[in-house]
Amino acid sequence: NRGLVEADRALVHFERAESNLHIFFSHFLAGTVNIRMGKNEEAFRRYQKAQEYARKTGDFDPNYKVLNELGNAHRRSGNLEQAESYYREAIKLCREEGVIKEELFTTNNLAIIRKTQKKFPEALALYQSALALAKKIPPKQRTKEEGYIYVNLSQMANKQDKPQEALANGRLAFARFKDNGNPRER
Repeated sequence: NRGLVEADRALVHFERAESNLHIFFSHFLAGTVNIRMGKNEEAFRRYQKAQEYARKTGDFDPNYKVLNELGNAHRRSGNLEQAESYYREAIKLCREEGVIKEELFTTNNLAIIRKTQKKFPEALALYQSALALAKKIPPKQRTKEEGYIYVNLSQMANKQDKPQEALANGRLAFARFKDNGNPRER
């Protein structure tokens, strides 16, 4: 894949320059490309290298990104306990830094794990926590995030054979995506 070739080509130059942030981005990109190609083991290896360099930067953004993406990759691979571990570490980092929007993303991801495990009361509590976090960010930024939460709540209600609740949450999601969402979201 061309994306991997370019990420590795850039990596050589960034390693020579000893740029931890750019080395992080090269491994992170390679991890993302591998995940999309279904090469999970290679993706995990590259994300772990990215995490090594993210830590060296000491910056919030790369550290958060790699933790959340490691959680996503493990969740999609069915490694729910491992995913939860990364999500909890990301949430802890968000709280230490006072970063609300990213905490909201990761709380939503953690709720998806509980929904997948059919631990619906726990999932609901997490979704409600994510909605409360959404209220703390500016309205324009929160609209889509609330939309994703309502989509997940709709799916959860549907899994519990609660069609009216599923429909109500689906409508709340659509209302958020109607003017701001892309066609897939609508």
